[in-house]
Amino acid sequence: MKRIAALLALALLAGCTTSGVKVTEQQLAQLHPGQSTWGDMVAALGEPTATGFTSDANRTATYTFMKISTRPETFIPYVGLFVGGADTKTDSVMLVFAQDGKLKNWAGSSGGIGTGMGLASGGTGK
Repeated sequence: MKRIAALLALALLAGCTTSGVKVTEQQLAQLHPGQSTWGDMVAALGEPTATGFTSDANRTATYTFMKISTRPETFIPYVGLFVGGADTKTDSVMLVFAQDGKLKNWAGSSGGIGTGMGLASGGTGK
C-alpha cells in the first residue's frame, strides 16, 4: 500500500512543472512610466529572465513564465501512449526603459500549446 501511495504521489508531482518568473498586474501597478527605475523593477518583480536593447537604444527586461501540465491520460498504462501528452501555458511581460533610465512602457502576452502523443497530437493548449 505504501508503494502505491508513493507512486501516486510521484505521478502527481511529475504532472506539473513551472519555470521562470510570474508577473501579475498587481505587481506591474507598482511601477510607473516616467518615474520607476530599473532598480525599482528588480525590487518589485525580481531579476528578469532576459534583458536586451531596442533599435533606438532603450533597455528591455523580459519576464517569462511557463507552466507545463501533463495530461492525466498520459499515466494510464498503454492507453497513455496513444492519448497522452502535455499542455503548456506561457506568460511574458517586457518592460522598456528609456535612455534616462526611467520606465517608458510595458507590454504583456500569454499563450498556450498542446503537445500530444498518437491520437492526442492535436492538443488544445488549455
